[in-house]
Amino acid sequence: MFWRDAMLLFILFILLAEKFHVECYAQKVENFTQNIIYIDKFRQNQNMNDESPIHQFYFKTQPNYSALDISSTGDLFVKIPELSIAFHHQRPLLCRIDYRGSLYTPVAGHHTFHRIMIDNKILRSNKLIPNSPERGNAISPSTSSLYHVDAFAGSVFWGAVSLDLGVSNSEVVYLKPGTHTIDVAVRTAGRAIFQSGELRIELIELQSQTNINLPFLS
Repeated sequence: MFWRDAMLLFILFILLAEKFHVECYAQKVENFTQNIIYIDKFRQNQNMNDESPIHQFYFKTQPNYSALDISSTGDLFVKIPELSIAFHHQRPLLCRIDYRGSLYTPVAGHHTFHRIMIDNKILRSNKLIPNSPERGNAISPSTSSLYHVDAFAGSVFWGAVSLDLGVSNSEVVYLKPGTHTIDVAVRTAGRAIFQSGELRIELIELQSQTNINLPFLS
C-alpha cells in the first residue's frame, strides 16, 4: 500500500513538473514574440500603399543605474541584456547599426572586446560566424588566434593602467526577409564594466531596382 501511494505521488510530481516546464516555455516564447517589432505593420497602420518604402529608427538604452560587470568570460561573447532589438520584415532591408557606450576596466593589462551580434552569431566583415572557441575556422584564412578574429576592425581595448573611456561600433548589413535579432556582445580576459550604452538601428527599405553593391548578409 505504501509503495503504491508513493509511486502515485511520484508520477503526479513528474506530470506537474512537465506541465510547469511547458507553461514556462510557452510564456518565454510568448514574451519573445511580444518583443518582436513587426516592420510591415507600420505600412498597414499608416495606410501606405505597397510601393511606399519604409524608413525607421529604433533605440535601446542601458538605464543609468544598470551596468554589465563581467570577469574572465573566456573565449565566448556575452550579450549586454538591455541592448537587444528583434524585428520581423517581409522585404529586404538595409540595416545600419550603431552602438555607443562607456567601458571601465578596473584591472590593467588585459584585452576587452566588443562586437555586434545578429541572430546569435558574431558579425565580422559582412559575415556571421559562430560564437564558439572554433570561430577562427569560419574566416579566411583560418586562424587559431581568437585575438585576430575578435580584434578585427578595431573592436579591442588594452590598457597598461585602469581605463574609463567611450566605445563605439558601427555596421551596415543587407538583410533577407525574416526575423532577426541585433545584440551588443562583449568579452574580456580580466574585468570590464559596460554602462551607459545605446544601441540604434536604422532600417531602410530600398526600391527593387536599387543597386547598393552590398550582398546579403551570410
